[in-house]
Amino acid sequence: MKTSNKLILLIFLLAVLLPVLVVATILVRYKSGSFTWQNGVNEGIKLNFAGRNHLTLRGINNLTIYPSDSLYATINHHSEMPVKEMRSGDSVLLYGDTSYYRFDTLRDGTVNKQFVTENSYDNVGIFLPPGFALRLVNCESVYLKDNKKGMPVENITLHLNNSTLLTSGYYHDNPASIRSLTLKMDKSVGELSSLPPVTDLDVSLSQSSELSIFALRAQHIRLTYDSSCVLKATGEQLKKIIQKK
Repeated sequence: MKTSNKLILLIFLLAVLLPVLVVATILVRYKSGSFTWQNGVNEGIKLNFAGRNHLTLRGINNLTIYPSDSLYATINHHSEMPVKEMRSGDSVLLYGDTSYYRFDTLRDGTVNKQFVTENSYDNVGIFLPPGFALRLVNCESVYLKDNKKGMPVENITLHLNNSTLLTSGYYHDNPASIRSLTLKMDKSVGELSSLPPVTDLDVSLSQSSELSIFALRAQHIRLTYDSSCVLKATGEQLKKIIQKK
């Protein structure tokens, strides 16, 4: 057989087999329960994390966290850099950051080489059960939303590293109160003013982190911070703060 004919045959086989392999992979994942298809508002992929004790999200710029009874995620792929998944033991990493070298030709004809890292803008929803510590690394536009069940939220625990947490638009009608909110923030920014009443707020700030709690109704506030951090609070809130050792 001629070399050209072999190449044509190889291209044909790849065109036929590749879609089959993709579909087969999806079916295996579907039957194992690792993801399902979502219908309705959050149409896309649903990833189940049953039995996993550690979940880290990295390099995602369109993320919403919902209090939930079980741990899972929904992903709508619509950006050029899709969110990907990596599992190891009882740990899961969802990451959307992609690094590459960008070459720009300057006016004088020289070429500037620059190492660039860009995040994914896929729409990701994380459904977080009470007491599960979620870790966020290099994530922007992270929103905390109401569970819409009208029941008090038992516990939310977040560890933010170089990330931004927002609460604007947390709820639409009557919000469910939060009994315990635990935040560990490193090189991060948090804005909690739009949250419903919080019974116990426990915050650790470090590495130039900034936190705003204006208008937040919190009964008990425990706080630890270093000299590089900024806290924006009312005088009444400052009276309630107990500094952790």
